[in-house]
Amino acid sequence: MEFKKGHKYIVSLPYAKNQQISKGGVNNTEKGFVFVYERKEGRHHIFRESIGGWLRTYTDNQLIGKKITEVKS
Repeated sequence: MEFKKGHKYIVSLPYAKNQQISKGGVNNTEKGFVFVYERKEGRHHIFRESIGGWLRTYTDNQLIGKKITEVKS
């Protein structure tokens, strides 16, 4: 998966349903968060959560089987 710096993505399990995207982010029940892609360091993709600002990292292997959706702003 290729990510673009500054673009927003939802990374969720493929069976997560009923994701409701609001202006501020996602109405979440462990189904997905809106992340802003920051960069890749080594094997880690680094994202910042769009509302809370906390960081999340994923390796390519951790993204296998995940549903990745780009959020249009």
